[in-house]
Amino acid sequence: MGVYLSTPKIDKTSDDGENEKLRYGVSSMQGWRTSMEDVHAALLDLDNSTSFYGVYDGHGGQAVSKFCAKYLHQQLLKQEAYAAGDIGTAAHKSFLRIEKVPGLGRKKGYKDVGSFIELTPDASEVIHHTTNGSGMNYKIKDLRLY
Repeated sequence: MGVYLSTPKIDKTSDDGENEKLRYGVSSMQGWRTSMEDVHAALLDLDNSTSFYGVYDGHGGQAVSKFCAKYLHQQLLKQEAYAAGDIGTAAHKSFLRIEKVPGLGRKKGYKDVGSFIELTPDASEVIHHTTNGSGMNYKIKDLRLY
């Protein structure tokens, strides 16, 4: 069947963790693909006030998603914008930096959209950012879309 199996693999892999402020859980399933391509990263204490969670969809193959899970948060910490408190700009620059790694960049005619969710420190607001220049940032507050 090419890149798809004749029946889906429905075994699930799960993980969880917590610190004094947060608890997370994640689960993944291979499904119809011939290999599991998706990877996640969960760092409860990226620094003293930030947690980092990433789900990397393996459309570029498992090597790309594994690379992003291992290095994207490190690029985030290196950005001047991150040190200045501008997580949106820092994430955007980090995505672009990862795309410049030889062998991991965009394929001709393939359009990736990087996105991430930012939770404000007091957990009162969730901000969704995209990195494709579309300006589709939006805010969710009190379960309402703004």
